[in-house]
Amino acid sequence: MDEIATVAAEGDFRGAAERFVDLVGRGPNAWTRLPPALQEMYVANAPGWLAEYEASRDLGVDLDRLREFDPPVLLTTGETSPLFFDLILERLRSALPNARKVVLPGAGHVPHLTHPGLLVGLLAGFLLERRIPPG
Repeated sequence: MDEIATVAAEGDFRGAAERFVDLVGRGPNAWTRLPPALQEMYVANAPGWLAEYEASRDLGVDLDRLREFDPPVLLTTGETSPLFFDLILERLRSALPNARKVVLPGAGHVPHLTHPGLLVGLLAGFLLERRIPPG
């Protein structure tokens, strides 16, 4: 992520968007398979992403406070998501007493785009198991 932020900070938003898509979002060489309109959306969003990324460096997670949160929590990650996402989820899972982590087979960082049926099925099952009403 630091590499992507550096490229964006240098003003190369297209290069940053391409790296983001390939390294974080959709997998190697995914940028070349995106329709031009979607590529342009990523480029247009790059300055906002950079601002959010820089602001997030000052945020911390109070793991002790999370240990007090006991409702059921579903943490998901894609099988091909970058390693740092898994590291974050493991920290959260270890702090949340009723958390369950599920790895989505074949999915990356954006399963809502690449594997929507799988994700919706997982979420629906999680909610139905707990009898959580829609809303």
